[in-house]
Amino acid sequence: MSAPVRILGMGGSVRAGSINKRVLEMMLAMAGDLGAETRMADVHSMNLPIFNQDIPIAEQPEKLLWLIEQMKWADGFIICSPTYLGSLSGALKNMLDSLHLAHGEPGVYFDGRPVALASFGYYGQMNTINSLVFVTRVMGATIIPHGLTITADEGGDNLAAISTDTVLSQMRHTVYQLVQATERLRDQSREN
Repeated sequence: MSAPVRILGMGGSVRAGSINKRVLEMMLAMAGDLGAETRMADVHSMNLPIFNQDIPIAEQPEKLLWLIEQMKWADGFIICSPTYLGSLSGALKNMLDSLHLAHGEPGVYFDGRPVALASFGYYGQMNTINSLVFVTRVMGATIIPHGLTITADEGGDNLAAISTDTVLSQMRHTVYQLVQATERLRDQSREN
């Protein structure tokens, strides 16, 4: 039996009580149920400053160096971003931009590895997914089809909104696709 695939979740909300973080946690738990080993890097806990390439590597935040190591560790990824003004969060974009510190090192960008995309918000989640597709493809991602979009219920219970049978089924489907694609690609690269 082969080792479990390793999935890194990347969360894009700076809020401690973020619904997007909860969605990411749920998706990572589903990946764990499928046998994957999971870890999470969310912008709230990382609290990275605006990336400045002029700062020497020895003076960069420890959390950024940790993130670079997590990128190298992972076989596949789940990225979940809130929708801010019709696009991905600036904090998530900054986290992805910050990886440029180690550009050229193997495994720092997505390098063909599978990426599942998700967004929870009020309006424009498909724009968020499309923005993430563009950014992550530039970084070499293999995008899992059918990004997950969940529309918030204004004034409603948004924890309930992410727990409907339909949303949970869509989450499971997306995570299943990710784990299967990750296993296939990892096994193919080992054969070559």
